Amino acid sequence: MHPLLLGPNLPPTFYRGAGRIADFRSDRFGVVPRDRPEDWIASTVSRFGERSTGLTELPEGGYLREAVDAAPEQWLGPDAAEWSSQLPRPSLLVPLVKFLDAGQRLPVHVHPDDTFARSRLGAAQGKTEAWVIMEAPADALVYLGWRQEMPVDRLADLVERQDVTAMLAAMNAVTVRAGDVVLVPAGTPHAIGQGIFLTEVQQAADLSILLEWQPFLADPEQAFGGATPDVALDCVDVAPLGADVVDELVVRGVLERSSGAGRSSLMPDAADGFFALLLRDGGTLAAGYSTMVVLGGRGTLAGEDWTRDVERGMTLAVPYAAGPVRVSGEVSVAAFTPGARRTAVAGA
Repeated sequence: MHPLLLGPNLPPTFYRGAGRIADFRSDRFGVVPRDRPEDWIASTVSRFGERSTGLTELPEGGYLREAVDAAPEQWLGPDAAEWSSQLPRPSLLVPLVKFLDAGQRLPVHVHPDDTFARSRLGAAQGKTEAWVIMEAPADALVYLGWRQEMPVDRLADLVERQDVTAMLAAMNAVTVRAGDVVLVPAGTPHAIGQGIFLTEVQQAADLSILLEWQPFLADPEQAFGGATPDVALDCVDVAPLGADVVDELVVRGVLERSSGAGRSSLMPDAADGFFALLLRDGGTLAAGYSTMVVLGGRGTLAGEDWTRDVERGMTLAVPYAAGPVRVSGEVSVAAFTPGARRTAVAGA
């Protein structure tokens, strides 16, 4: 097996992009719609409520999800069976990676954690995510968690009245710049500011509770992922997110680093049970599944019996069976892998 080059996968989304995905991808895959704000890379999950929209199609045909489920050890390694023992299918261990182009500020929203997703929504797992900031204007902001305790009755009132000004004022406004990484634990309310282009990595799930739906959705019933409002709001962490915790969730200047020869993640420590980030501008990546994004330059990836020329904007699914991957040339790559403690995801 060898790494598979993945083309754009841009399901329709309720907010608008600003052309940065097309610019990053260039025209090697043909015309990429400039208004589409999300590109789902190595996706083994479909859009919520859809059968196949959002699933990654492989170059030779078929879906990545089916390929991983048919040969989990080849894709994920010898521990695949143990890792996936508490999940409906092994492919749910593959982190979903996206390009996200915020042509407008995203709404305030939240994702449920594993326990809530399983017990209240009938889903396989929740959605912790992280953002790798690729481009950002000088005044770029993201919003992360509440500054003070948010009483449940006040939250319900703000949501019902759609008082977004008050919601944002109650949240931590965090300045970000290109190269930063922000971890968003499940249950944490958040929003991404206009003008930010990022690569997002998350648990393989499409579960969102929109606390803000105007003017994004015509039907507010679509905001709660099929749950009633009272059930949906139960997934929101109403405790304050202090400045010390925010500092632990934001890592500055990550893209200026290299993760060296090992498999140490450059994500905040709390991401370990969900996904990891490795960066290379040379050297070798140990054998293991990764969704790879070529951040810049041109170079070559090589295994024992394969080579592939790569350049900025390419994305690849790299199976465990491809073996160690040597990175050479004037190229920088990011490899997103399953987390180090998969039992946290599997619920064991």
